[in-house]
Amino acid sequence: MSDVTLRQYWMKVLSMSDYETLTKLYETLEIDVAYQVIRAPEIGLVQLQGKMGGGGNRFYIGDATMTRAVIQLSTGQYGFGYVIGRDKHHAKLNALIDALMQETSYQPQLLESVIHPLERELEKIKLQKQAEIETSRVDFFTLVRGEDE
Repeated sequence: MSDVTLRQYWMKVLSMSDYETLTKLYETLEIDVAYQVIRAPEIGLVQLQGKMGGGGNRFYIGDATMTRAVIQLSTGQYGFGYVIGRDKHHAKLNALIDALMQETSYQPQLLESVIHPLERELEKIKLQKQAEIETSRVDFFTLVRGEDE
């Protein structure tokens, strides 16, 4: 996995994770680093676009609130945090973890103790939602038609 792909992976997991779970996992590591807030967490709007069938022309769906933050570690690494919604603490923690993940001394520990457990939790939630949807599935070809009477 390239560095860019790996970073996209952890940024996705962080942005989709539950803040309370993320905080619990991060606090168990007891990492205390000096950092400076470059861009305080701020709330804004992003425009959402979609594609018909995943491959057609783009179309406008609507807007969503998004919170972003930027921090810089004392070692010079910048971290960026983005999250859909208005959770400023979540965006700031995402930025801090993003910066720490770029440090080779912290990356293995964070991957093992934070990112991978969060990914497993997200996968579990996804499977639960799929199971809920599956219970309401209707097979229209097995329904009795009125013309057969």
